[in-house]
Amino acid sequence: MGAIDDLAEVLRGQCKDLRWVVRAGLVKKGVFVTHLDVFRADRLIDSGGGSGPAVLDSLVDFSYGYSHDAPMSVVARCSAEIDRLVAVTDDDREVVMTLSDPAEQFGVRFAACILPSGTRLARVYASSRDDVVFESAVRAIGGN
Repeated sequence: MGAIDDLAEVLRGQCKDLRWVVRAGLVKKGVFVTHLDVFRADRLIDSGGGSGPAVLDSLVDFSYGYSHDAPMSVVARCSAEIDRLVAVTDDDREVVMTLSDPAEQFGVRFAACILPSGTRLARVYASSRDDVVFESAVRAIGGN
């Protein structure tokens, strides 16, 4: 258990001219971190994430953020039974998040996306392969 630099890479992707890397792992006993770095070319333009209990206590745990140089990003850790994770913007656009295969060392999946420029996150929902929405995994942001 250690610092952010010791986290394992669990997912990577690209959105237009941005590329991102998700790293995850335990940073101290009982605290699990999911971290997202966003790059333009080779320059780090946003970095952040969230922490939670070592054992996922809900179907989805996510965090979001942005910098002056990057659009809003979303990173998540979710139950292996989730087949699709969707971020919905404040103008009701749906962005299907890139979803990892179940990570054996953690027993969960990871997901991330970059939202369209100028939009903000309104909510996140999860569904199964047959489009059954897991109501317990719908989380609104700021009362939306």
